[in-house]
Amino acid sequence: MNKRKKTPFIVVIAYSSVITVVIWIIFDVYRALTVKPAPPVAPNILEPITPSLDVDALDRLQNKIYLEDTEIGDTSIVTPTPEATPIEEVGLPPEEEIVATDGGNLEGI
Repeated sequence: MNKRKKTPFIVVIAYSSVITVVIWIIFDVYRALTVKPAPPVAPNILEPITPSLDVDALDRLQNKIYLEDTEIGDTSIVTPTPEATPIEEVGLPPEEEIVATDGGNLEGI
């Protein structure tokens, strides 16, 4: 009788870890080759914002024209609802009796 020895648990864990690492490396290489580079950003967008309060901008806001809701008027957009068109009813022909003959032909059509 030739009994086969069971594989040690540490070997199973080692094989699983190696397979996981190899697959992980393959996916990382694939992602590095397929990822699009970040789009370029204009330098004026990347400039830091000044923390001081812009008083000139606030003064310009005070001088803007303010309109009441009644001065603006009706701005709602009305879409027309489609109307149903009547369908002409077609009368069905009078029912005829259809009889099958011995030869397989239908009579009365």
